[in-house]
Amino acid sequence: MDRSRSRKSLVLRRIALWTGLSAAALVLSGAVFVSVFDWNWLKSAVTQRVADASHRDFAIEGDIEGEWRLIPRIAATGIRIGNAPWAGASDMLRVERLEFRIDLVQLIKGSVVLPEVKIVGAEIDLQKNAEGMANWDFSPVSEAGAVAEATKSARRAARVISKIGEVRVRARPRS
Repeated sequence: MDRSRSRKSLVLRRIALWTGLSAAALVLSGAVFVSVFDWNWLKSAVTQRVADASHRDFAIEGDIEGEWRLIPRIAATGIRIGNAPWAGASDMLRVERLEFRIDLVQLIKGSVVLPEVKIVGAEIDLQKNAEGMANWDFSPVSEAGAVAEATKSARRAARVISKIGEVRVRARPRS
């Protein structure tokens, strides 16, 4: 009887030891990852995804930095979004610094929630061409519904832009 108790006790101690060592290794691995993680590793993936989604040139010319927390802070410098092909050579948007926090719990649930967004040094060049197409409409150009959708986008953009900074709006006369 003593033998089976000591054997059970030994097994339980081994299980506890291995569980503790595994937990410690996991915590240590996480700490090492956080300490060596370079946020700039994300630059090419983010640049490509935004360019694909917006159908425009997109660049992060500066660095990306961040702080690991439940709601991490991420900042990027030197951001630019190219203009629509018909709108000229200048960029539609240039931002010196974009800083935001993202709620990871909501992200895991499938929603992008940004509880805080700071934009510093924004230059925005909004234009409409003679056909009424707006350069802030990032959807692929299709039928006549593009003008109606551009108008809706303009109203949404106007609410955000009023808090940003310099905005240039150019409308080409209709022919």
